[in-house]
Amino acid sequence: MNKDEIEKKNREIEELFGYTPEQLDEMAEPYENGTWRGIAGPVIIGSPSYPEVRRQMAEVERKFGVKPKVSVNI
Repeated sequence: MNKDEIEKKNREIEELFGYTPEQLDEMAEPYENGTWRGIAGPVIIGSPSYPEVRRQMAEVERKFGVKPKVSVNI
């Protein structure tokens, strides 16, 4: 990708998400290095088993009273 193509992609990302690629990279750092701790627990890299996904969905529904919207690619 040349410089113009990169700048165009960066603008598209910023328009889509409301953040620059640099800001998104900064926000992703805790996820990527394993130090993020959120309300649902730590991020675990890898594909969870189906029973684990169902358990997590039930936990979100129990905590927040809403059924999570998910997309699964098999």
